[in-house]
Amino acid sequence: MAPQQGGGTDPLKGVLEEYLAIPGMMAAILVSDQGLMISSATAPGVDAPSIAALVIETVATAQRFGSQVDAGFLDTMSIDFEKLTVVLAPFTPDVMLALVATPGCLDSKREVPIVRDGVRRE
Repeated sequence: MAPQQGGGTDPLKGVLEEYLAIPGMMAAILVSDQGLMISSATAPGVDAPSIAALVIETVATAQRFGSQVDAGFLDTMSIDFEKLTVVLAPFTPDVMLALVATPGCLDSKREVPIVRDGVRRE
């Protein structure tokens, strides 16, 4: 999946922008398995390309851990920081969805739909 070229509209941007309607959501970013940003919707001040580059390193490290302990393939990963929560989930086999939010926004009790293969999963 490649970034849009030629000034065309990004069909994924609308799907990603829906995440920003969730209170506290700061960014929804699609990241290739090479660490490149494919598409994003962000609040002002969020550096989506830098987050995309970090996502691939984070996922690779977690996958190495899973391999070492024979845990199977990485599905969804949540990282909670004091001031930030990040959820990484597969979108397609070679693309990850990164959701960046304020703490508590992506609480496991709150239903946040994840889109995979272009289909919303509740």
